[in-house]
Amino acid sequence: MRKLLDYSLIFFNTWLLIFICFESKIILPDWLVIGGKLHPLVLHLPIGLWAGAIILFLLRKHINDFKFLSQVFFQVIALSAAITACVGMLLAIGGDYDSEQLSRHKYSGAGLSFLFWIAVILFKKVYKAPWMYGLISALVILVGHWGGEITHGENYFSFVSEEPQGENVYQVLVKPIIKEKCSSCHNSSKTKGKLNLDSVELMLKGGENGTALVKGNALESHLMKLIWLPLDDKMHMPPKQKKQLTDEEIEILTEWINAGASEDLTFDALKNDSPLRKYYKEQKSYSFPVADNSVLQEINTPFLTVSSIAVNSPALRAAFYVSQKFNAESLNSLHEVKEQLVELNLNKMPVKDSDLKILSELKNLEILHLNGTDVDGTFIANLKDLTKLKTLSLANTQLKHKDLSGLSKLRTLYIWESGFTKEEIEQLKKLNPTIVINEGSKPNADEIIAINPPETTLPKAFVDAGSSVTLKHALPNTLIKYTLDGSQPDSSNGLVYEKPLQITDRTKIKARAFKQGWLGSTTAEFDYLVNGIKLDSVILQTQPNAQYAAKGARSLYDKRKGDTDNFLDKSWLGYREKPMEAIFQFKGGKRIKSVTLSMMEKLDSYIFPPKNVEIWGKTASNTEVLLAKLSPEQPKAFRARKSIFFDLKIPDNAYTEIRIRVNNVNPLPQWHPGKGTPAWAFIDEVIFN
Repeated sequence: MRKLLDYSLIFFNTWLLIFICFESKIILPDWLVIGGKLHPLVLHLPIGLWAGAIILFLLRKHINDFKFLSQVFFQVIALSAAITACVGMLLAIGGDYDSEQLSRHKYSGAGLSFLFWIAVILFKKVYKAPWMYGLISALVILVGHWGGEITHGENYFSFVSEEPQGENVYQVLVKPIIKEKCSSCHNSSKTKGKLNLDSVELMLKGGENGTALVKGNALESHLMKLIWLPLDDKMHMPPKQKKQLTDEEIEILTEWINAGASEDLTFDALKNDSPLRKYYKEQKSYSFPVADNSVLQEINTPFLTVSSIAVNSPALRAAFYVSQKFNAESLNSLHEVKEQLVELNLNKMPVKDSDLKILSELKNLEILHLNGTDVDGTFIANLKDLTKLKTLSLANTQLKHKDLSGLSKLRTLYIWESGFTKEEIEQLKKLNPTIVINEGSKPNADEIIAINPPETTLPKAFVDAGSSVTLKHALPNTLIKYTLDGSQPDSSNGLVYEKPLQITDRTKIKARAFKQGWLGSTTAEFDYLVNGIKLDSVILQTQPNAQYAAKGARSLYDKRKGDTDNFLDKSWLGYREKPMEAIFQFKGGKRIKSVTLSMMEKLDSYIFPPKNVEIWGKTASNTEVLLAKLSPEQPKAFRARKSIFFDLKIPDNAYTEIRIRVNNVNPLPQWHPGKGTPAWAFIDEVIFN
């Protein structure tokens, strides 16, 4: 066995010497280049074994077979070091690295391998020598440090942050993503594809494939094209084996590029509806650990979202949705992340004080929203030990127990329409002079403000026929007027809301609130699509763009509405290079009289209404005919993003097959920054009635 180890040492160290002497003349086959990628994996073996050898040396007086065990350790360490150095040379020859840093790591690594070999040859003379263990340990640390600089940059092992602080998007949101997910291969020391992403200037300079960024156009930026490629694509970035970007991180990069991709872009300069604003939080240092990703995946449901408050932050926020799906047990799932939870949103949930026992466990909770809930105030006892709680929202509640004297650390309190009298508010201010109490805005003789718009109890877009919709308002004795014909409700137009509305088919409700002493509210719009005729199968005749493939054909009938704030939502099918064309089949024929398409409009991301929509159909005669065609009016300027629904009436008949073709706008109009290039068409659902 020892002879085999000795021969192996000679073999690998000889090849290591050949690699060093003739590196510039060696051309590696592809399979050997791939072998070089094992270097980051195998390098941990000699390091771990050497740590074992040191422990063995320190305990030598208590080990009878110390000499024999040490000799085995030395031979195995020397062999693993030689293999590590050889595959490292393969990686160096086939890679693209800074020559100075590579030389330091390469030659010191080879020297370490030879030193281990010498230690094996001279084992009897050195295995008890403390200086030898110290010398090799120092070299192991030095080689590892220089290798780390190649991968992570020169200042990767530093206790001082190199990130300049600032209130701009690049420093706060973008650069941390680039550093974590991209810089290991694209930095000043290691430039794969000759691309350095250390600054915006270098991104614009680009690499072998040209510039990485197109300012104002994420869809044409090479950086994003590689990120959006399917994971199995060889060109996908980051490589499949590396840590991938999250949907939130992809959206941040996309929105930043669309906003101009500037290092100097500030949050104040962003549009009010920019998604980048929601990702911006004051940067804080939290001492608690990051929650396990598998735990987060298990907790998250369509009715509970638990997510990080900011990129790379361990702090979490939780928000509940759809009051009908909420119950006290829903809160129990938060036990798994009680240490990381800093914000909890229970607005408009049917929460009672008895449900909130878990609050006492959320020791790091900073923000608690209970607006519009059924609490009466007895839960406040659970907050006494939450020393980090700074914001408490109790608007639109009817509190009977209002003792907040124990919440000495509270800084902001929202108590509009929550039963506090003027005397009680004054008492609160005396107990805590630093607290900011928001009592809500009320009209007075000098100022008349608008009332909030009405709300609905049925927030989802797809409903069953016969579902009822209740319109409501937080303020009592508020008049609600609505229309169903698309017109604007006002004092002279519309119906007075008196009882729940029944949804029998495609319905669009526009509603406004009116109350004496207030201005009328803005118009609230509620769009409902009735779950239509069941399909037998869907065939995509044209495939969507790879990065917007969602669930394929299934996305067109899964009754899941896409998020207009995030066009990377897995519900959207995106088309640009070709029209969307799909065939919907109905075995035996189904009577259909209308077709509704659910689409998106987000003009700053080049997502436009379609140029036109064509509906073709087949009956039992198996002859396909054009049933309907629609050419939507195109926007003349930028406007807010939104979902758009296109309703097309077709001849009432029994159809065995419906073919839909959606043609995207091409080219974009002259007023748009992308003029001359094709627009995108995004679709998430097709309903037949």
